[in-house]
Amino acid sequence: MAWVLYLGNDCQRLYRTGLGRCTCVWEGREAPAQPPPAWKSVRKLRLVVDLIEEEFRLEHLPHVGGRDHQALVRRRARQLFQDVVWVRAEKLGRESSGRRDDQMLFTAIRGSQVLEGWLACLADWRVQVLGLWSLPQLVEDALLPKRFEGLRLLVYTHAEALALRHDFIRGGRLAFSRLTLVSRREALVEEVVEESDRTWRYLSRLLHLPEEKKIQFAAAPALLEELAAAAEAPGWQVEEYPLAANDLPGAAACLLGRKLWRRPHYRYRQGTALFPAGVYGVSLLALVGAGLYAGYAWDRLQTLAQEAARLARQQAALRRSLEHMPPVPSVDGFTPRQIEDFLTRYDRLQQARITPDRVLEPLAHVLDRFPRWTLTDLVWETEKQGEEEEEDGMRVILTLTHPSAADPRRLAIDLNHLIQALASQPGLAAARLLESDPPLTEGVSLSGEIGAGQKGDAGMATFKIQVSLVSADEGE
Repeated sequence: MAWVLYLGNDCQRLYRTGLGRCTCVWEGREAPAQPPPAWKSVRKLRLVVDLIEEEFRLEHLPHVGGRDHQALVRRRARQLFQDVVWVRAEKLGRESSGRRDDQMLFTAIRGSQVLEGWLACLADWRVQVLGLWSLPQLVEDALLPKRFEGLRLLVYTHAEALALRHDFIRGGRLAFSRLTLVSRREALVEEVVEESDRTWRYLSRLLHLPEEKKIQFAAAPALLEELAAAAEAPGWQVEEYPLAANDLPGAAACLLGRKLWRRPHYRYRQGTALFPAGVYGVSLLALVGAGLYAGYAWDRLQTLAQEAARLARQQAALRRSLEHMPPVPSVDGFTPRQIEDFLTRYDRLQQARITPDRVLEPLAHVLDRFPRWTLTDLVWETEKQGEEEEEDGMRVILTLTHPSAADPRRLAIDLNHLIQALASQPGLAAARLLESDPPLTEGVSLSGEIGAGQKGDAGMATFKIQVSLVSADEGE
């Protein structure tokens, strides 16, 4: 349900619209001091203004665009109406010749005590004004056919008087409007002829109209019969257009009740209208924010659902793999101390385990210091516990070659240094010579001494050296 208040100079009406019906629930000639009973349920309404103080000015402005056009329109509006609050500018089109200027329609409501008094009362009654709609602009835009071109006279009741509104239609758009009130019904024909002539002369000077005067009478059938004498006035070509109802303000109110989305001609931004506008703006922002957050939450929910499905698949795969694993021995029956000792011994065994890295790394350090020696073979052996040995161990048999076979003295010195370096290398326990080719005679010792008269053969000398590894206990 929507409420519409019609404001005329001598007549004001409150209409209640809804469910395809429009009912006048209150009528008066001025704003009451206290809200009548019919106003008790009114919280917000739309104003339809039909005032003599509404001015229509058709202006021609240079054709510019963007901000320059807006600045030019604002400056021209200030020149025409100074500090008037209710001002509207509408572009009707461009001229067809010359500079092709823009045709702008400026409308304003200036000095209306009826409008100012009602706005003050509505503010006191805490009734929100959703906007102001101009009756002539609303009627020509939505209630009457747009194919008409020229001067049109609207005749309708206005309380005890009759309202004569002359509208000029150009290019399907309202270009001018003027209101006259006739209080004496017997003078209707005379007033129609006089006001029509005055309006035509003004428009002829402004728009350069042709000499042939044409006008359309739009009124209820009963009023058209009364205007028959005016239609026979000399020099006029009259066309009649019957209106379905005599209450033209009521038809405009019904239109606003059915089409609530129509933009107002004059926006009301004073007094109590600021707070609802702010509330609506904040609500709209909150709604947009809620929509964006809902989209984000939905996206996160889908991501979490996909992650949960992936974890479920991993859990199922782990369960299947656990089913095929051998059973783990139970620790039932063991004390924490026993379990701790077992883990300690297990760590020691892991540390004492001899791996190729633990052997090859110290050997590589030693051989890097003796570039003349070449490692040709490496054999792993396990020491067996004998009568003189206390425990088993690991050893490595190294096969090395040396190019100084022709120089026994030099060969003995290098062999002695190599064995000493192997024995002193961390991670190695001992080193001793097993075989040599050529064999070393008794006159040659590991200290580098050589017997008299001993000569070496040219070529490569080959040696096998046994290296014992450090056990875990020795390493600690």
